[in-house]
Amino acid sequence: MNYKKYLAGMVALTMTFSAFPAAEVPASAVEIMPEQQTVQVKASDSEWSCGEKLTLTVRDGVARISLNEGVVPQENEAYATFKYAQTDERPWESALSDIETLIVDDGVTHINDHMFYNAVNLKKVVLSNTLKSIGTGAFMKCDSLESITLPKSLLVLYTGSLYAYHLKTVYYSGSEDEWAKVKLKDNVFCDNAPEIICSTPSGSVSEGVKYRISDGVLLIEGAGEISSVERGKAPWYDQRNEITSIELSPDITSIGDYVFADLTSLTSLPLDGITAVGKGTFAGCTGVKELMIPESLESIGNDAFGEAERELLVIPGSKGESYAKAEGLEYTDVNGSCGKSTYYAVSEDGKVLTVAGSGDMYSWAQDKLSERPWNDILDTVEKVIISDGVSSVGSGAFCGAKALRTVCLPDSLKTVGSQAFSDCPALTWTRIPEGVTDFDRSAFYNDSSIEYIVYPGSAGYQGDSGFDGTSGSALKKVFYTGSRDSYTGVPAEVSDNCIFGARTGSCSEDICWAYDPASKTLTVFGTGAMPPCESGNAPWADFAGEIENIAFSDGITGIGDNAFAGCTALKTADLGKNTSTVGNSSFKDCTGITDINYSDSLTSIGASTFEDCTSLKETEIPDTVITIGERAFGDCTSLSHVKLPKDIESIGDEAFQGCSSLKDVFIRSAKTTLGKNSFGYISDERKTPGFAMVAYSGTPAQLYAESSGVNAVAAQGDCGENAVW
Repeated sequence: MNYKKYLAGMVALTMTFSAFPAAEVPASAVEIMPEQQTVQVKASDSEWSCGEKLTLTVRDGVARISLNEGVVPQENEAYATFKYAQTDERPWESALSDIETLIVDDGVTHINDHMFYNAVNLKKVVLSNTLKSIGTGAFMKCDSLESITLPKSLLVLYTGSLYAYHLKTVYYSGSEDEWAKVKLKDNVFCDNAPEIICSTPSGSVSEGVKYRISDGVLLIEGAGEISSVERGKAPWYDQRNEITSIELSPDITSIGDYVFADLTSLTSLPLDGITAVGKGTFAGCTGVKELMIPESLESIGNDAFGEAERELLVIPGSKGESYAKAEGLEYTDVNGSCGKSTYYAVSEDGKVLTVAGSGDMYSWAQDKLSERPWNDILDTVEKVIISDGVSSVGSGAFCGAKALRTVCLPDSLKTVGSQAFSDCPALTWTRIPEGVTDFDRSAFYNDSSIEYIVYPGSAGYQGDSGFDGTSGSALKKVFYTGSRDSYTGVPAEVSDNCIFGARTGSCSEDICWAYDPASKTLTVFGTGAMPPCESGNAPWADFAGEIENIAFSDGITGIGDNAFAGCTALKTADLGKNTSTVGNSSFKDCTGITDINYSDSLTSIGASTFEDCTSLKETEIPDTVITIGERAFGDCTSLSHVKLPKDIESIGDEAFQGCSSLKDVFIRSAKTTLGKNSFGYISDERKTPGFAMVAYSGTPAQLYAESSGVNAVAAQGDCGENAVW
């Protein structure tokens, strides 16, 4: 459905009326602003008389103007608030800053001068369908107000009546022609005039609750309960296929029977803060594929969510679990909600916290961190996983997670809030995915152990301080995917180590990589062991032939199968400090490699790990290694010197077959077992000319030499680290 849109400023140019004397006002307009005497009457701490027949109440952030008890509205009679020439004359002045929602009940016809002037926290206004005028300055300086719906009963907007600086949109329930007849006095709106959207489907749902539909969004404003309807009788039922989302005012607490039934285009349900839903409230909402029933729901009617196929998530012991059991529905246990459509689950050992669902997480101010649903277990969390579909990490969400080492962020992410991961001293790296456009530079504040940051070009410039508080001595690299021209916010301490135009990605939830095209260096960082890769399909396969250097962070414990196979330009491989295993074929066919820096933690070299590394001339395998797989160094034709670990237990078949330049090897252990053709062979049938094996008499190594026909020299004892007699 197409609605007419145009700027209020354009209307003001053609429809502006200067203040006119009473004699010039049409007779029909005399009722619009009746001259009422200001009366200050206070009935209680939260209730005041605000007109001859009107009462204002303010409770829990909700203000309400209603007809006095017993008053029956009469046609052609005015029910107006008092005028206030001086704002300090308003008896509710002390409660003004508490007001977040205003409801004007049907029957009220006029909101007079300065009624809510400077109500700085007013966000929602629900006006009566009988309202005829809004007086001078009535909502002036209500700067939290971003939108308002005006009824088509409206006749006049007086000077400054909607002069609110952040008012962006005015929805009008009448047509464009009807709006043109509304009298707009001087400066109704501020200079930055809002957009006017006419013919907005709107109306009443129940007492004090109104709705409007715009761009597929069903917005319901007011407080209390949305009354029940018969199925198919909701006021928006004819637009049911156009409604893609629902937004409820925070003061809506209960939803009656069948209210949102058959809205098939919905993908999520508005349950945040709702305490009760009726029979069939969301029946037929087949587009919702995942539903988290929040703990706040205290009453759930029969068939409230229908029988559509979806994943149902409930909190153990909650009404949601009882409902699922009563309806015979399958469900999954979660710990609770952390956004309107996001929820979280914690592993049994308390070490992994997963946030899933869709949309934004809640945010928490620094003085409200204790209200986070996971606050009591945060000290045990080592890993946070934000699943795909979640679009924001809220401010303060994981601030102070002392054990946190790994953060997994999805490609769906758009926003990372202030101090979201601040004060996490165990965190050593982070990758902010491409697509994030709103990144608060304090997100990782005071994370002094961070070594590597991947930062997306989509987020652009972040100011001269860059990543506040992360520029400690530990920070080694900032990998920025954009160009140098588009980002100048790298901390001065690491500006020399910032990589521009980096290519980045993930190997797994726990491990990332970044490539610097200028130095041709690939850095792998994270926590744990790399997963295996399919041959030729490593994440960096598109530029594997360019990589000259590879480095691993101290958090990497294993290198996956086939990870760097075919990196023909590779010259140096630094296996890191804590790598214990090197997978099968992980450096196979790296024909240019000349230098391998082994980890002191290395225990195993896989099959074909360095096969066909034809430029490798010598290698000293650390004493920590206990197994070398089959063909691990097969066909390394330039290899002329190998130092084997003194306590190595096994060397696989053909481990050094084809090493035609290798003329001798010393097997120091008396227990080492050697596989078929592991040494002394150029091929299966051809021995290496001039090759000799040095081994102790009676050991498996000597027996291998004898059975294989390989020359052997019997050692009697050591006379140095690399010498025997």
